[in-house]
Amino acid sequence: MKTPLTDEAWFWEYFEDDEEKLEFARRLERDIRHLLLRLYMAWEDDPLSFAPESAEVMERWKPEVEKMLKGDA
Repeated sequence: MKTPLTDEAWFWEYFEDDEEKLEFARRLERDIRHLLLRLYMAWEDDPLSFAPESAEVMERWKPEVEKMLKGDA
């Protein structure tokens, strides 16, 4: 899975002197994306079990999540 934020050139310039912080940021971004994908799958299975606010967030991010699932993001 790609990590768009931490793959950006400006990000590398900002953290170039601290490999530990860079690796932490990459792991954090990857983990957040995995959590989002798992939450999305649960929402797809049973959208009525989510609060309206949560469903609104899932609808807003649905196109981006679909890209991740296809491997485009």
